Amino acid sequence: MRNILVPLDGTEISEAALRWAGGAAYRADSSLRLICVVSNSPDARMSADSAGRYLEEKASALSAEGVKVDCEVIEGDASEVILRQSEQADLTVLTSGTRRWAVSEVFDRVLQSMSSPLAVVPAERGQLNGAINLDSILVPLSGADYSSTVLLATVEVATALRAKLTLFRNVEVRGDELGSNGLPVIMPSLRARIVEAAEYVDQSAEQIRKRGIEVETMISYGDHVEEIFKAARRVHAGLIAMATRGRGGFKSGMAESVAYSVLEAATVACLVVRVSQPPESVGASAALAGTEVGSQPA
Repeated sequence: MRNILVPLDGTEISEAALRWAGGAAYRADSSLRLICVVSNSPDARMSADSAGRYLEEKASALSAEGVKVDCEVIEGDASEVILRQSEQADLTVLTSGTRRWAVSEVFDRVLQSMSSPLAVVPAERGQLNGAINLDSILVPLSGADYSSTVLLATVEVATALRAKLTLFRNVEVRGDELGSNGLPVIMPSLRARIVEAAEYVDQSAEQIRKRGIEVETMISYGDHVEEIFKAARRVHAGLIAMATRGRGGFKSGMAESVAYSVLEAATVACLVVRVSQPPESVGASAALAGTEVGSQPA
């Protein structure tokens, strides 16, 4: 994680991304690149001159804290500029909660087409002035092939941040496995899936430990989103890593999905890794080991 891109729009909320990225850059000894996208329209929020002064002020403060940083004002379409600049970055950091990005076509287009990992910082839900936690990363694994993609990206981030990983897998409970009180009953079918899930995360964890990263595993069963948040609280995760295919955009492609629900309600940063093509049949542990084996069942 040699360079981190942070697009800013001059708002206090967007600076939550700057605080998170600045902490990550300092921890990882990475370079921070700040950009501000402006237009030449009469109703533009910031002029190029005011944007330049704004970025220089933020860069100066970061430099005083020991962060390597440069900045640039760029004229053009916000989403196109961010995507173009992100191609040169190992990680791009945006704030969720800014009216301009989180609920607009800009954020939607960035998420659809982002080729490098994207960290989404939820400013309005605690990250604006709260403490930044870079020590623990939760990685929910579905068992589908794209889990290997998000895991590989997360291992790179964990290595740079010297963070502990928790590999987590939740087993969905079927209707016939619920008792009369609505609680799960550990029937043979559910028990078999729990054992399978444990074997899956353990194999992945074994490969990660060979890279010198501290890692633990967790298994649960129940509602996917609820269990992810329970696990995040249990391990004090400061980052939740997820994969998305990005098809159809943020709202339509991820609507009703686990990833969208987590992004919508998370109080910590989320690492989003986009899988643009149907993934190859490579399990997570095999991808980490650099060998191809049959994929794990979902």
